[in-house]
Amino acid sequence: MPKKMGVNSKAEEARARKNATEAEKKSREARDKEEQYWREAEGSKSRAAKKREEESEKRAEAAARKAEARRLAEQEEKEPEKAMMKPDKKANRVSIPVKVTEAELRKRKEEEQAEMARKADEAKKRKDRTAEEEEYERMVLRVALRKRLRGSVLLINLPADRHPERRLKASFKVRRFIGTVLMDTSRVCWSRVMRLLSSVKLYNASLAFRIESRNGMCAASGVRMRNQRNESDTLLKKLSSQAQGREARPYTYTIQGHDMEAMEEIS
Repeated sequence: MPKKMGVNSKAEEARARKNATEAEKKSREARDKEEQYWREAEGSKSRAAKKREEESEKRAEAAARKAEARRLAEQEEKEPEKAMMKPDKKANRVSIPVKVTEAELRKRKEEEQAEMARKADEAKKRKDRTAEEEEYERMVLRVALRKRLRGSVLLINLPADRHPERRLKASFKVRRFIGTVLMDTSRVCWSRVMRLLSSVKLYNASLAFRIESRNGMCAASGVRMRNQRNESDTLLKKLSSQAQGREARPYTYTIQGHDMEAMEEIS
């Protein structure tokens, strides 16, 4: 009988395996040649450099694994039913990270440092632009008073006091007025304060006004008498001694800047 015309399947399979092996061998040789070429181009590396590269690759792989685990955990939280199913191993394979050179790592580090410095500068500028409520009110009050009283200098030299009993009565009026100012500083009439200081012949008193903001008794802005109790007691003693027949000394009252002071000068 003549031989049947056909194809030997085993021979074909063997031939295909041989061809695949030869092709793989050729591709491996070509890859080895290319790697050898690049190694020669880069030059010899020290052990420390190789160790740093290996450590960077390991860190990149660990970061990729953590990211994949985080993604799976989030997916399980969103889809609890699918989480019960067995995960596909092929789908969860982590791809090999790309090699990162030392220059690229240095560049990334410099970029991160520059970004941190920029954020710190922005935070500092933002903090400098803001201010506390009390500090802002104090600043606004100082500016307003400086504009109001700028350049106003008042010097008044008075003759000898011949009616100390009238001055004693007037001093109590001044104290009453100052108490009213301290209780409610939102309606302070500055023109009245100026008139009081300018008409010192009616008020033989040692006054000290200090412009402040939210200082103790004051609500929105403050006018406080410096050492009010001690000065008042001293004032009463002086006026009582003057009423017994002593001749009073002349007084000098000065208003300058945002501090208004009426000070008694005794030579």
